[in-house]
Amino acid sequence: MNFYETSLWRSKLEILFYCFLTGLTSCFGFYIFHKWESKKIRSSSEDVLMQCRELEKTVHVKETLFLEEKNKKELEYQQSLKQAKENSYAEGFSVGKMHNEKDHKIEIIKLQSELTEKMIMEKEVSAKSAREVLKAEFESQNKLFSISIHPYVKVIKDEGFFNKEYKSHVGYQYQLLINGIPAFQPHVVVEKTEEHKEFDQALKTQLVSIASGAAKTAAEIYLGGVQSSVLKMGHEIFAEEKAV
Repeated sequence: MNFYETSLWRSKLEILFYCFLTGLTSCFGFYIFHKWESKKIRSSSEDVLMQCRELEKTVHVKETLFLEEKNKKELEYQQSLKQAKENSYAEGFSVGKMHNEKDHKIEIIKLQSELTEKMIMEKEVSAKSAREVLKAEFESQNKLFSISIHPYVKVIKDEGFFNKEYKSHVGYQYQLLINGIPAFQPHVVVEKTEEHKEFDQALKTQLVSIASGAAKTAAEIYLGGVQSSVLKMGHEIFAEEKAV
């Protein structure tokens, strides 16, 4: 065998080897792919099976709820039917009894009407007498008791080493009067507190105006319903102190 034939034979062997190796690789790859597909299909089958089981559970629950609701409706229907029969029987019995006692009731109604008229007349007389007594007592108390309301302004001056500061308290003061004489200590209600760098007549006038509005509001709202003769609006109270 010469060199050419040997080379040709070797080339054929290499080709056969490569073909065999390619086929083997393809078979192995197909096996891996087939195994992966089988696993994927098996997983999908398990998921579908689980979904079917869940659907079966859901259907079972819905059937149970439906049966419970059906039984409940039937029971309610039976109870309503029973109640309707009882109501019909009671109504029929009441109508029969009413017809049998008609004359007796008419007599009772006449007696009740006469008694009611008498009671109304006595009630009107008693109410009129009570109103007159209450009116006299109320007028007497109005003359005895009264309330005085004053706009209230208090300014506290704080003198420092380099500047002065002022703090204002604005509100109203009210006091109970008995026969025009003050009773107990007056009570001050502060509705607004502010700090100022300066204090002059214009600011004082402004604070007094605010206090007058607060006193008027207290008289109209918090003491509403009381006769005007009981309320007495007094002059403004202005106090100035030095900080301790």
